[in-house]
Amino acid sequence: MKIEVSHALETAAAKARIQELGDYWQSKYGVRTTWTRDGATLAGTVMGVSFCATIEVGRNVVALEAPEPNFLIRKGVVEYLEHKMTDYLDQKNSLSHLRSRRGERLG
Repeated sequence: MKIEVSHALETAAAKARIQELGDYWQSKYGVRTTWTRDGATLAGTVMGVSFCATIEVGRNVVALEAPEPNFLIRKGVVEYLEHKMTDYLDQKNSLSHLRSRRGERLG
């Protein structure tokens, strides 16, 4: 599956937000994120389901690619990933606000 979310941010700002999303997933699900330049590999287990994906931050779009999930959960997985990526790339949400969400999970 491939999910693309458009953004109007500078590439560095978009990358910082997606890195924060990776940190959120690390704290919530234990998903590991390994970055190389403007791309990352995500790996872990979410609610008992193995998850492995790559994510690339581009000038106007962030693309996530992963193996197709089971057809029974595909719609929910796609909706969740699109929602989270859109939320973290939304200019209305400051990076400090996004970081505070992760802090709430740790408390």
